[in-house]
Amino acid sequence: MNLEQAKVFFLNGYLVDAEVLKNPSNMAQWFVLVQNSSGKSYMLEDDNGFRQVMVHLRGQ
Repeated sequence: MNLEQAKVFFLNGYLVDAEVLKNPSNMAQWFVLVQNSSGKSYMLEDDNGFRQVMVHLRGQ
């Protein structure tokens, strides 16, 4: 899931949680997991396909 999709899904109430985790094999890297209302998790990636991204999702 990319950043734009995550923003739209969050604002529509489809995403309910986000978690920032360190890469266990390289502690200098991290990734973001987002979870939908059904409990399914998705790894967040930027528009270039990179998975080490940070996003601030905020409702209006």
